[in-house]
Amino acid sequence: MASTVRHITFDCTDPHEPYEVAEFWSAVLDRPVDALDAPGDDTVSLAAVPGAPALMFVRGAEKKSERNRVLLDLEPDGTQAAEIRRLTALGATFVGEIDRDGGDGGCGGDGQGVEGGWAVLADPAGNEFRVSVGREERHAGEPLPTPKAVVLRRADEGYPGVQGGVFTQGVSAETVDTKALCLHEVRIPPHSSGRPHLHAGHESAIYVISGRHEIRHGEGLAECDELGPGDMVFIPADTPHMPVTRDEAVLCIVARTDPSEQESVHLLTDGAPA
Repeated sequence: MASTVRHITFDCTDPHEPYEVAEFWSAVLDRPVDALDAPGDDTVSLAAVPGAPALMFVRGAEKKSERNRVLLDLEPDGTQAAEIRRLTALGATFVGEIDRDGGDGGCGGDGQGVEGGWAVLADPAGNEFRVSVGREERHAGEPLPTPKAVVLRRADEGYPGVQGGVFTQGVSAETVDTKALCLHEVRIPPHSSGRPHLHAGHESAIYVISGRHEIRHGEGLAECDELGPGDMVFIPADTPHMPVTRDEAVLCIVARTDPSEQESVHLLTDGAPA
């Protein structure tokens, strides 16, 4: 038996609010703050992504008095210098440099990067992290591999979604390692309704192939629109919604900006979080 890392936890001591520190890391990593968390909460999280733990920000009682014993290491897509400038603009503080051999390289802080080593920064609550040389610099001059298309063919009859309906295992992070997209075929039986839900931090789009039905949406699910074959609907992030079918089964295509199959689904009670 073995364990897996479920969360990486950051302490946030007065006057640093967990939600504010979570917003900083949300901008750093381009991962949304959990829609069920709010300013003033003692614990705030960023949603997990496939293959990586969630980040949790917890109100602490004592201020940090020594250097972190565990650091997050970030590898920028571009250059190290550009990433240092971006992070300090978001509210990070430049702490110092660590050279290639692990020694202290001083504290230049001019945003020009480090000679092949690490830059140490701190988030708004003082939690330190490191930034390495970027991928653009690391692979300078190397030819980039040509991406390949992936064809998915129906392998089974699908699986029940937590929000109702039957989903095919479509294009997603789990099947083809997408980074910002999932795409499914969804079947909803007649005389049924999905469960009220929203997708935290992610937009959705629906294309109806067959079957007339209603979609109820908005605050308290007070809005109602009828959809039929050929109709499309856009659902903004964090918008409550649910389908309601009549005498016909419904077949539609659903796309979301969340790459995970079900990661951002939050079930609701009467249009409010369950």
